[in-house]
Amino acid sequence: MTKVSAIPSKLSSESMVKLYAALTRAQAKAIGIPKDAKNEHFNFQYPKSETIIAEAKGYLSDEGLAAFPISCEEILPRPDYGEAEKKAFHVARATTCRYYFKVVHSSGEWEVHGPRDYPVTPEKGALRAAWAATDTLVLAYFFRDLLAMPKLSKEEFQALEAQGAREKEEATKEAARLEPKKASPPAAATPPAGAGRIKCAPGAFAVGACAECVAA
Repeated sequence: MTKVSAIPSKLSSESMVKLYAALTRAQAKAIGIPKDAKNEHFNFQYPKSETIIAEAKGYLSDEGLAAFPISCEEILPRPDYGEAEKKAFHVARATTCRYYFKVVHSSGEWEVHGPRDYPVTPEKGALRAAWAATDTLVLAYFFRDLLAMPKLSKEEFQALEAQGAREKEEATKEAARLEPKKASPPAAATPPAGAGRIKCAPGAFAVGACAECVAA
């Protein structure tokens, strides 16, 4: 993402009724995010940014929604870090990026969210890598907050997924049961033997009558 200093002049479309309705449905479907990674140093589990983004995109797109960063304002220096924090977290060269996001709906409605401030902390001068990592992290946590997605253990996530699949299957069966059954069309009557057959005129057998008339 290009780093620019820009604050959106307009924060939403005139109407957001359809956007909010779609976002409400997406939040209702978003069961959570599995914690699929582990911080070995501090010994805790957490969801990877890529997992958060993939899960959230599915819930959003199902309701005709999309979200993406539209600007990032770099703020120098980071004002709220003391010397101890700089030493502990290696942020002596840290800057802060102020992000704005846009949430759009397929109806054309949209809304700007922000600002959201995140530190960029390059290690050994690797500024480009630090920016890329921050972009991914910021997008992931914006998605998580937008959909109010709790962090779950793998077991909790799998149990909720299975429960959701069962509920969906039961709802489908119930809808099929309640659907009015269409009446089958009446079967066509079988005509009696010989019905509709034209008989040969008397004496026609002399000039090539049908077998039935000849027999008669």
